[in-house]
Amino acid sequence: MKMNLATCSLSVIALVGCSQPKMDGDGSNKSHLVRYLCGDDGFSVLYLPDKKALLEFRDETFQLIQVPSGSGIKYITDDRDFTFTTAVTLYSKGEEAIFEFGRAVFADCRIKL
Repeated sequence: MKMNLATCSLSVIALVGCSQPKMDGDGSNKSHLVRYLCGDDGFSVLYLPDKKALLEFRDETFQLIQVPSGSGIKYITDDRDFTFTTAVTLYSKGEEAIFEFGRAVFADCRIKL
């Protein structure tokens, strides 16, 4: 019985270790959650490794991919999820962001502290 408990404990520790986000060379975490406030509305973005992100807005979650941008960063809806009414574009630089959802544009979004 003690052997099974030890084996189970080691398995859980190994799985937890594997589920941790990747680290930068300086040891900082590459995955991080940011909440933005745009007037009375807002959204959350989980920035993931490999230039991907998950954006949550009004109880919906969208998979985004990073694309080249002249300044700051730009994410767009991953092609697998794309429809015109759910097209999402996120531009961010520093603490500011612009969020486009279909035809709606949320400008002057700022990180919610």
